[in-house]
Amino acid sequence: MLHIFLTILKIPFILLGILLLLLLAAALLLLFVPIRYQASAEKTEKLSASARITWLLHLLSVSIEYREGKPQICVKICGYTVIGEKKKKTRSRKKDAGGKKALPEEDTEKTEPCVPPDDEAASPDGKTASPEEEATSPDGKTAPPEEESSSSGTSIPPEDKPVDESQDKPVDKSEEEPGNEPSSPGDEPEEGPVDEPQEEQPRAGIFGRLREFFEKIKNSFRLFLEKIRNIRQSIEKLKSRLEYYKKLWYDVHTQEALQHVKKEIRYLLRHYFPKKIEGNVLFGLDDPADTGQLLGILSILQVAAGNRIIVEADFTKPVLEGRIFLKGHIRACHMVKTVLALLLDKHVRITIKRIRRLLGSRS
Repeated sequence: MLHIFLTILKIPFILLGILLLLLLAAALLLLFVPIRYQASAEKTEKLSASARITWLLHLLSVSIEYREGKPQICVKICGYTVIGEKKKKTRSRKKDAGGKKALPEEDTEKTEPCVPPDDEAASPDGKTASPEEEATSPDGKTAPPEEESSSSGTSIPPEDKPVDESQDKPVDKSEEEPGNEPSSPGDEPEEGPVDEPQEEQPRAGIFGRLREFFEKIKNSFRLFLEKIRNIRQSIEKLKSRLEYYKKLWYDVHTQEALQHVKKEIRYLLRHYFPKKIEGNVLFGLDDPADTGQLLGILSILQVAAGNRIIVEADFTKPVLEGRIFLKGHIRACHMVKTVLALLLDKHVRITIKRIRRLLGSRS
């Protein structure tokens, strides 16, 4: 009995172990399988460039092209296009047994002639009579509608319209409005008390005007002093903030954190920089002196690239032609190592806390 229970209990643990192994394998693939990239550009009469990124034996591939001034992006997963247009393959047309190309079959169906509807009767001359021609009399004159009705034998009686007698009679407004009753000669509106015109207040004398003038000067001077006081406070706040920034910059923890960050950036560039660079560049400017100065700068970069890019200058005319190709790979494990090294550093953590505190105080 115990053996059967242990056998049944073993199944979920086996499934859980398989799931953990799959997750571990996926994590290792993401960390250590490199993302390969390559790019190329060429400039003659027109500029053309292309770039490609692949991962895990082209399981995922992204290609970007720039041709004739139009960029194109294509994303493929397991060989199937997910984003972008598929390339159409041109197929040759099939040939007949005699060796001639097969032509498209013509439509054997013939179009039937259009038959006019039955209600449109044609005249003896072959022309259809319009309703205007039908309404004309034999003399060539159009008959009025009454004559047409009489000639057809049916009389149309005139419509009996009810006559509105109220339109002929004048309307008395006093009768329509219930509130307005005819006023008798004895009923006259009572007149209310008449408002007497207010007497104008005497204007302030010369002393009052002088008092108002000095009050305005006093208020403006007070506002001016408040503005000066506010400007002085803002300058003091800015000065104290600059002192805090200076103290934070020259602090021991900040300097140590900066040195560590520079070291990790150099580490990433060493692993992520292209492993292969090839190309040649021909350039020229309007001024030969400027061409010479730029040639000196590019020569330094040429040495830094390992003399794998040939740089040439044309001192006679302005020109820019050339071709360049680069190739490299990126591993996620290097980025994870850099992030962990920075987070475990005490100086970096202290600097991050100070920066957060500073941003929180500003907000």
